[in-house]
Amino acid sequence: MTYTIQDLNKLPKTNVGDVEFTGGKEKKYTCHAIQGISLKQLFEKISFDNETHKALNKFYLVFEAPDGYKVVLSYNEIFSALSCKNYYLVTDYEGKNITVMDDRILMISCNNLKQGHKFAKGLNKIVVREAD
Repeated sequence: MTYTIQDLNKLPKTNVGDVEFTGGKEKKYTCHAIQGISLKQLFEKISFDNETHKALNKFYLVFEAPDGYKVVLSYNEIFSALSCKNYYLVTDYEGKNITVMDDRILMISCNNLKQGHKFAKGLNKIVVREAD
């Protein structure tokens, strides 16, 4: 499945608010007025090849940036009731749309104490894989 920037702009957006990004002990920066598309919403149209709901536990997603940086999330991290509202592809922040953002395409987690672990910018692909 392929999404273009135009496709992402057509999807319903969630007002995420302000998110502080930290990687270590020091605060790095805060992004204001973030809007995004939940990863659950983005991937709910994907058909997983599974026989049972439990078999979905084998799937994981790899978010890849051009510099080789990767973030890996399990199926459950995205689709579980407790975490499905925590992961977003950012479509707008600080008044800038994804079409003009310096950090596009940006994936964030709103529930991690250290954003650096589940934060990726400049995404060029997301790969769905199944563990053996």
